[in-house]
Amino acid sequence: MSRLRRKIDQYLIDWKNDKGKMLLIVKGARQIGKTDAIEILHEIIIKI
Repeated sequence: MSRLRRKIDQYLIDWKNDKGKMLLIVKGARQIGKTDAIEILHEIIIKI
């Protein structure tokens, strides 16, 4: 199933690649795709 790209996707990838990264806290309204975005980031990390 295809998925819409969200602004948070690039933000999470940038966070992952940052050398001085700090704790990641994802806040937002209910049912907007926070968990989905984190799961996609996890898949990207596993591929690398």
